[in-house]
Amino acid sequence: MPLTRRQFTTALIAAATARPATGAARAHMPDVLRAGELGGVGGQSGPIWAYDGMLPGPVIHAERGRRVVRRLENGLPVASAVHWHGTRIDSGNGGADHLLDAVAPGSGFLYDFAVRDAGTYWYRSLDQARTPIARGLHGFLIVGEEAPPDIDEDLPLAVTDRHVALDPAPDDHTPRLVTCEMRQGQRLRLRMVNASAHHLLRLEPHGLTAWIAALDGMPLPQARRLSAPFLLAPGQRADILADVTLDAGERAALLHRTASGPVVLATFPVTGRGRSRRAPLPLEPNPLAQPMRRSVRRMVMRLSRSHGPDGPPLFTARAGETVQLRLTNDSTAMQTVHLHGHHMHLIDRENSLGAVRDTVLIRAGDSRQVIFVADNPGDWMIECHSLAPHHKGRRARFRVT
Repeated sequence: MPLTRRQFTTALIAAATARPATGAARAHMPDVLRAGELGGVGGQSGPIWAYDGMLPGPVIHAERGRRVVRRLENGLPVASAVHWHGTRIDSGNGGADHLLDAVAPGSGFLYDFAVRDAGTYWYRSLDQARTPIARGLHGFLIVGEEAPPDIDEDLPLAVTDRHVALDPAPDDHTPRLVTCEMRQGQRLRLRMVNASAHHLLRLEPHGLTAWIAALDGMPLPQARRLSAPFLLAPGQRADILADVTLDAGERAALLHRTASGPVVLATFPVTGRGRSRRAPLPLEPNPLAQPMRRSVRRMVMRLSRSHGPDGPPLFTARAGETVQLRLTNDSTAMQTVHLHGHHMHLIDRENSLGAVRDTVLIRAGDSRQVIFVADNPGDWMIECHSLAPHHKGRRARFRVT
């Protein structure tokens, strides 16, 4: 039966505001992840696909070093596999061969892997055109730190094309994701993921003093103040720590800035005064091997060329070897490049190591250099995605021996 618009909105808000389970409840969480059809929503063309009947899918909580065990049951009319985006898991659960040899309709697959890194990650279907993601096949994987930051609310927010596709009206103050009451001085942790296919988010706080604490799950050495609109490309994540600065009776908000005006993603009605805090301390770092720039394998990947994941690897690296990639976008559209099973340092214009990411945005006609330690054995994908509709991205595989 098709969902009504009210049911659809309720499902979005319920999933976005889900809280971590307690230790007792977590032990009894269902270990099955069901992919199936929900029907259409309003003017939506085609059926909505979802995990466990939720939009987005259920928030999966884990602790660093522990195992995540979920059995995918594919109730879709097409083959499907789950990509645990941003995680450095073993290739049997996330490598190229598994993702290409997807789970057939009516079949299942048991995912059983250890999570190495704390932070904000997400799971999604793998598809060249990202159609299943647009239809709802995505959810959060949140891996807790041993010493979490001092916060009052922890909100995972997944922004999809549905939230930002329509230009806002001048008086559009309706939050697209969630409303959460706060007190002046209280601190939020906003776990943002750009789950859209074709929209570059320009995040801007209103009535909030905000810091970027982590990018793509990896904590920054120091939390960075968010003042100008912050760009978040499809597939990328950001952990934002934000203090409410407005008075009681006012509304703080997280906005997406567009040429037509702001889209309100979330609102925070201020109900009173709370305790104020100092600027946030850095989050716990994740263990990540540092690249050796004196001994490096250098490769070039042109995003317009079809390397093909079914063909030979783009390159083969020994476990522990440092790889430097020049990613050249010689297409006519902005593209993102996502590295599976690893994280990479961006190399800035001064040839210094920049932020650690698993997904990088490259504008048309531009190129970026990245460097990483190939320390996760197996065959892995490099996944390119164009932000232009009807413009397919490319894929390649690389091998770590």
